[in-house]
Amino acid sequence: MNEKIFISICAFNEIDLEQTILSAINNAANPNRIFFGIFECSSDNKFANFENNNKNIYHLKATYNSPLGVGLPRLNSSMLNNRKYDFYLQVDAHMLFENNWDIDLVDSYNLISKNHKKIIISTYTPWWYHNEKNQIVLSTNNQIIEDIKNFSTNNLFFSHALRMENKEEGLVRRHIEITGKPVEWNDQKIYEEHFCLSGNFLFSDFSFVQEIMHDPLISWGGDQSVMALRSFTRGYKMFTIKKPIVWHKNKNGKFPDKNDWRQNHDKYDQKLYSAYRETILPSYRRIKNIFLGDYFGYWGAPNKELLDEYEAAVGSNFKDYYDSLKELLINEKDLRSLKALYE
Repeated sequence: MNEKIFISICAFNEIDLEQTILSAINNAANPNRIFFGIFECSSDNKFANFENNNKNIYHLKATYNSPLGVGLPRLNSSMLNNRKYDFYLQVDAHMLFENNWDIDLVDSYNLISKNHKKIIISTYTPWWYHNEKNQIVLSTNNQIIEDIKNFSTNNLFFSHALRMENKEEGLVRRHIEITGKPVEWNDQKIYEEHFCLSGNFLFSDFSFVQEIMHDPLISWGGDQSVMALRSFTRGYKMFTIKKPIVWHKNKNGKFPDKNDWRQNHDKYDQKLYSAYRETILPSYRRIKNIFLGDYFGYWGAPNKELLDEYEAAVGSNFKDYYDSLKELLINEKDLRSLKALYE
């Protein structure tokens, strides 16, 4: 019960950040062992206020006129640790935590550790959203949550495993993407090995963040795919667990988030979205170079043998994927993406 958990969160113009922190603190069995590293970026100089919440919050604020993506911000938030921690948890800035989540997560990690070493627990979490009355609703059964404290769903949802999308599914995103995979859970089966990671929920021993730092040159699109490759090729094993730990906000569902700048609500949002589009293509090229073995080293696989081993584990063909993507871009006459990715 005394193991310290460091939670890394990055945010950009994020209205749910304070709620996320309160949910994590209020629903932890032992809030005193929870520490936060938060890198918050704002384009309008508006930031969350944590003065009255918890002394264990390390909050770095930055004003910038466009979104920085996830690579550099997640790297910054993960580095806001000034003491020894036992575990590292990475989540997004718009999450709801289940009651006693810290006990469930550490117990699951310790259980898996009996049979495996260098463990990562990660999956795509279930969704929540705000309805037209600004109420919190769980997407699995339209249950309205009136109080985020003592929030418990009593296993109304079981977690998914992760897999790489096949070639046809993934081409539209311009990078190798990760998607969910159902698991046949039962009373005996409470965790499942897979070979992928989710950026919005990742839990491991704290040494993970010291060995697998976030690539600052991948601003968008595929950072979690590359993190999975890097983790696997350095001996980590990835698992999903049956019991949900956190819920992630769905900003693009039945009731789109009116505060999300990617929704292009006005000219200011459109400017932010345009800046996002300008930085995404260089990220795609870096991801391609890593998966095709044009780069070996710290930010990718250490060597071709381990890259091939990962390719076999996920059941994919990286060269075939990028050859098909190039053909698609030629057919679509997408010269901008072609130049960014292949020239």
